[in-house]
Amino acid sequence: MDPRLLYLARQNKKDIEKFLRWRPSIDKSYDDLIADIQSGNLSVNYVPEDEWEAHASNTYPDRAPEDLPGGWYSRRDDTINVPDSEWGREESLPHELMHYFGSHTPGQYSVPEINKYQQLDMDLKGWLPSLHPGGRRPTLPGKTKLGQWWNEKLATKDSEYSNKKGYHPWLDEHAFDTALSERGQGIANSDFASGEPLRRDPFGYGTTVPISTDVDIDPLLVR
Repeated sequence: MDPRLLYLARQNKKDIEKFLRWRPSIDKSYDDLIADIQSGNLSVNYVPEDEWEAHASNTYPDRAPEDLPGGWYSRRDDTINVPDSEWGREESLPHELMHYFGSHTPGQYSVPEINKYQQLDMDLKGWLPSLHPGGRRPTLPGKTKLGQWWNEKLATKDSEYSNKKGYHPWLDEHAFDTALSERGQGIANSDFASGEPLRRDPFGYGTTVPISTDVDIDPLLVR
């Protein structure tokens, strides 16, 4: 069992359950995830940084070096592959964990087809109304503080890349990148298994507290 992966899943229980509620095409549950982590069915392959490019090239031989992924989830053996680095543990691992539930591309596992309204919204760069949390949100000019705040907090990131790849807006790069709100120092810590992991101060002041501390802050309140 991978203790870092279990910690990541438990710390983000509410986020994961919210993600699943809004995506009924996904047939796996949060409990399925925990069971597969605890049984060792879902594992992580932490590849040394200096070996990552060779590892990725071997898996994706048809891709140019600049197009190699920064991580991936293999359904064949239920293994998440990430670089053994702070970035790999803090950024790539949370994204790839969500691939346990689904792909990005319509027609692949747990991804529905893109309907006409969603396609039109994608074409219009997110300007159509959408109540779904995975709906596209437009990027504003950013000349005002409000516009800058919107672009940082609410605008859909990497939408051009996701559109080019044909990803479903509810399950695109941005959806997976932002699904989990707790992904800080306790997860990235390379000595995770040897000591008590830390959780980042949710208010952003750089303070960390042990996860055993009697503090329970809903991550949905501090997005």
